[in-house]
Formats: sequence, C-alpha cells, structure tokens
Amino acid sequence: MKNIEWKKQIIWFLVSWFSGLLFIMVYTGIKYDMPSFQDLIGFGGLLLFSSILLIPFFYNPLMWLSRKLNFHNSWLRVLLLVVVGNIPIYLIMYKQYKDRMSIPEARLFLAGYITVAIVWGLLFHFKHSIKTSVNTK
Repeated sequence: MKNIEWKKQIIWFLVSWFSGLLFIMVYTGIKYDMPSFQDLIGFGGLLLFSSILLIPFFYNPLMWLSRKLNFHNSWLRVLLLVVVGNIPIYLIMYKQYKDRMSIPEARLFLAGYITVAIVWGLLFHFKHSIKTSVNTK
C-alpha cells in the first residue's frame, strides 16, 4: 500500500511541476514572444529543482498540519500553501532578483510557484476528501 502512495505522490509532483511550467510558458508566449528552448530549460530546471525541495519539506508538512487543524475548505489549504508554503521562495526572490534576473522573470517564477502550490494543494485535498467520504459511508 505504501508503494502505491509514493507512486501517487510522484505523479502529483510531476503534474504540479508541469502545471507551473506550462503556465509560465503559455503566459510568456501570450505576453512576450514564443519561448525559446533556453527559456524552457531555464524555467523548467529551476522550477523542478526548487519543487523537489519545496514539496516534501514545506508543502507536505503544511498539508499534514492543515488536516490536523481540520481545515475542511480546500481553498484554505491552497491559501495556506500559497502564502506560507512559498515563504522561502518569496524571500529568495526578494534578495536575489536584482542580481540574478529581471523583474518580469521573477514575476514569472513566482507565478509558476503559485501554480505549483495551487495544483498540489487541490490534489492533496481531493485525495483526502475522497478518502474520508469513502470511510464514512
């Protein structure tokens, strides 16, 4: 049973990461110009690496805490992830955006991280709401 749970979490991780990357690429294509291969690799690599760190060390503990505090509203859980779960990203972007990237790139990264948090939070909520509704019947 635990093996299946890890496979689900890996699929959720990939769906969340790809959603964030897809949002960045679509928005870039609409607002600026067609993103290049370097944009895809740059945004995708950094988003992947940071998501590997964020999801197990920040998002999962916050979701566990929200279950223990009985947050039944999915939007409260998502808001918790977007605001509290992304604090390390907000701080890093605030400190580094002037030296490492332009303001539009920083905004695109923040939008990608917010998308990852929203998708992860909704997947987590729907999984546990289905699990509890099956157990109560």
